[in-house]
Amino acid sequence: MMPLLIFLFCGITLFTLMLGGYGVFQKHPKSPFAVFCLFLALAYIGLLLMAESYFDRYHLPLIALVLIAASSMLKDLSVRMVPGVILLAVFFYSSVAGTKDYLEWNDQRWQAYRDLRSSEVPAHEINGGFEVNCWADGEEKWWSNILTLEGYRYLIQFRPEPGFKVVRYYPFRRYYPVGKDTLTIYKRSLEEDSIPLAP
Repeated sequence: MMPLLIFLFCGITLFTLMLGGYGVFQKHPKSPFAVFCLFLALAYIGLLLMAESYFDRYHLPLIALVLIAASSMLKDLSVRMVPGVILLAVFFYSSVAGTKDYLEWNDQRWQAYRDLRSSEVPAHEINGGFEVNCWADGEEKWWSNILTLEGYRYLIQFRPEPGFKVVRYYPFRRYYPVGKDTLTIYKRSLEEDSIPLAP
């Protein structure tokens, strides 16, 4: 399912870019700056299509390029350009809001990690996801397998796992989609009671 969604997202992105590029070339067929922006955007989206991961925040440079290239046509906005402008506005919102959400929940995740570490929990017992575990808190073992729960006493994530109980909640506001969300610290329930954490 996920590869299909990525392909669809890439296809819509490419369609939006081509629509914007067509409008630029129609209005300014000999503009070297517009040509440069369009080819740079095509090269960038080519890199996105080759990447293993594809996230909303990766659209920000692409949106900036399209806006720069399209800035010369804003005074000549016509009805046939409206679909491209609407798609660009949707991409702009989803990319900016998605990036804001990503930064916010990472901030909450690092706060949860700091709370655990301040309570004398060793770094190798905390599964906080890629950004937390790949740094490994300066230890020699720089990488941990975050795809397994083996060896971890604490989890920092959104959903519960069997055999784990809640230690603490970290609520925050999302913008894409709009609403409230909660990151949670979980601990293996077979062990001693949860460590006390400051409120």
